[in-house]
Amino acid sequence: MTLRTGGAIVLLLVVAAILVGFLLVARRGRAQNFLDPKEPVFTGTEKERTAPLAWTPRKDGRISVVSFNVHFGYRTEDFVPTLRANGMDAADVFLLQESNERTAREVAAALGAAYVYYPATVHPTSNDLFGVAVLSRWPIVAHRKILLSDRSWFDAARKVAMAAVIDLGGARVEVINVHLQSGMLARGYRAQLLQVLNCAIRNACEGDPDPKPLPAAGAVLIGGDLNTWNDGLARVLNTVMSGASLRRVGGIEGTFSKDPTETTPKNTFDYFFASPHIVGGHGRVGTVRTGSDHWPIEASFQIR
Repeated sequence: MTLRTGGAIVLLLVVAAILVGFLLVARRGRAQNFLDPKEPVFTGTEKERTAPLAWTPRKDGRISVVSFNVHFGYRTEDFVPTLRANGMDAADVFLLQESNERTAREVAAALGAAYVYYPATVHPTSNDLFGVAVLSRWPIVAHRKILLSDRSWFDAARKVAMAAVIDLGGARVEVINVHLQSGMLARGYRAQLLQVLNCAIRNACEGDPDPKPLPAAGAVLIGGDLNTWNDGLARVLNTVMSGASLRRVGGIEGTFSKDPTETTPKNTFDYFFASPHIVGGHGRVGTVRTGSDHWPIEASFQIR
């Protein structure tokens, strides 16, 4: 086989792979993205709870936060038992990613929490709403959708983040729930991180020329599925967050495995970062992940 023939075969294989990719995309369908910087949004109050409240208010600016990617909300009925099995159901605040509206509403009701839910899209995989939610047992005094400009090359689905200002009985904390696009390269990944920080902290929001400022908060806490699918993205993440004076919470390693039978996590996708105004010890990763391909994570903090 000559060099020219070998090159032609490689080219044909590349073209075939591209065609197969396009066929798979066409078969799967395209996302219906919500590009309004403020809507749609779903909210509910803690008065809608459906279960006894297993929660004791913390004092002096203390807050416990859980983050959980709920895998398209396919198994809503499993999520509270999963949190309970991990000893995470008594937290103050819960951040959900890949949630649909039903999951946000029913999990909040079962936990006795208020919630705000922003869908990013109707996802072609689930044919359902797909987005992020903040659930809180303390009052949510303000919230904001954060549009992320990049879309999935596979199905054109967009992702969003959100910020919520929570009043802890006088002390306020801005909680930012993030779900970044998967499979990104370093440049686009860094751009999405900066879009989150610019909108949540600097009031410069993608697609919103005149965003209403969020109330001042004494601390900033970021959590969620940050999709660091390789070491290079993990380095970008740590560099950008450090540049914004946000410290990574330790003790959170191994939060994702695509294989549902895998009991040992293989990747770290989920994180917490906090501003200097909030003190936290090591976080932890749950040992049960029924209903999801992620293990939930938790950390406790105290505002100085």
